[in-house]
Amino acid sequence: MSHAGKRTSQHRDHDREDRDQKRRPAHTQETSSKDELVVYRILCPDKAIGSVIGKGGKVINSIRQQTNAKVKVVDPYPGADKRVILVYCYVKHRDLKHSDIDADDDDREPVCAAQNALLKVHDAIVDALAVNSDSDDEEANILVPASQAASVIGKSGSVIKRLRSVSKSFIKVKPKDPSDVTHSCAMSFDNFVQITGDARAVKKALFAVSTIIYKCPSKENISLETSIDELPPTIILPSELPVYPASSLYSVSDASMPSGHPSLSILGAPSHGSHVPEFTVPTDAHGGVPIYHSMVPAIPTYNTPKCSGELLLRVACPADKIGLVIGKGGVTIKSIRKESGARVDVDDAKNDKEESIITIASTEPPMM
Repeated sequence: MSHAGKRTSQHRDHDREDRDQKRRPAHTQETSSKDELVVYRILCPDKAIGSVIGKGGKVINSIRQQTNAKVKVVDPYPGADKRVILVYCYVKHRDLKHSDIDADDDDREPVCAAQNALLKVHDAIVDALAVNSDSDDEEANILVPASQAASVIGKSGSVIKRLRSVSKSFIKVKPKDPSDVTHSCAMSFDNFVQITGDARAVKKALFAVSTIIYKCPSKENISLETSIDELPPTIILPSELPVYPASSLYSVSDASMPSGHPSLSILGAPSHGSHVPEFTVPTDAHGGVPIYHSMVPAIPTYNTPKCSGELLLRVACPADKIGLVIGKGGVTIKSIRKESGARVDVDDAKNDKEESIITIASTEPPMM
């Protein structure tokens, strides 16, 4: 990876502007009406975010100091498998003639502090993923609002075709899919821009795409908040989350529900005369677990005698996802308890287990 060794007077002036901004109150910096905001959002796989932040924030703080840009990690979104990293800065004016995507690597100068930081964050992500990968290919994923994505694509795809040709990388743009829970980290107007190829190709394409974003200010309002809104009382589970049946769905045997009862077909037929149905989770069009207001299915009565008892469901959750279920300060799980009236317990003991068990229990009233 090459870096330009000579800094232009424009960049020295920009550094002075950043130092001046640091002397202003924080709220003045964030809401400045005179300076223009340049913001990028790069996606980092969950498994790499710790390395990108570094022990005690060492890595991310180093990027901030080297570039004078704002770099923030957004709280995790339920169901998303990547974290959003906000990278932004303020500029007095945009130099729309700056930079040529055909330029050699050594001749490329960052158009602003935020772009410089974006490229360094990308390097940190690549380094973190390289530890467990033998592939020479790299990948960069960024969120781009629709107005800017249109500029990246160009009329009849002319711009993106040229970007692919010049960088020798593969660039794909796709809008947010509301039905895909892994897309929860994107706003409604966002597009996912994915760049893949060898290290040099990806870096060159990322530079070119981020330059276009710099030259074409977003028409949409991009939030700079790192905390996400409180979630509604809905259980949102990652698509890869396995769900296993409890050893006993009803804690007491209920002879009023025969093994051949048609209502059990909803949950799966019992075996060997057991009255405990097998819990089967339906999947959506993408093979993921859909969003439920209740993970406990309703059983029609079919004019059968009443049945009652404690309904028990156990869900196995990957240990690295349990924080999403609990929520910040326990807000998500408390909301689920309050709205459902069920007892929800999480076995999140700090150990070497790869999964945590979520136990959901409630006493069901008799069904007539």
